[in-house]
Amino acid sequence: MTGNSNKKAAHDVRTKDTLRINNMITGEIAQFYWQLKQRGLVTSTRDFVIKAALYYREHLIELDLRKAQLENLQKRPADDG
Repeated sequence: MTGNSNKKAAHDVRTKDTLRINNMITGEIAQFYWQLKQRGLVTSTRDFVIKAALYYREHLIELDLRKAQLENLQKRPADDG
């Protein structure tokens, strides 16, 4: 075995409840991060990413709810009152 196979084995330990992110963020999103940090709304890049993901999830749940409500309204028989 070589040293490279040990590195690969370490990466294979990941599970679906673990995520490692090591990326450079630039431009408007980076500027937005610094604005939020200055205002005390985020404490770190990790906090920023987590809050953004949670907000996005909430937004998608709201959209799914609205879609389901609309589909239910369209399935109702017309009220001939």
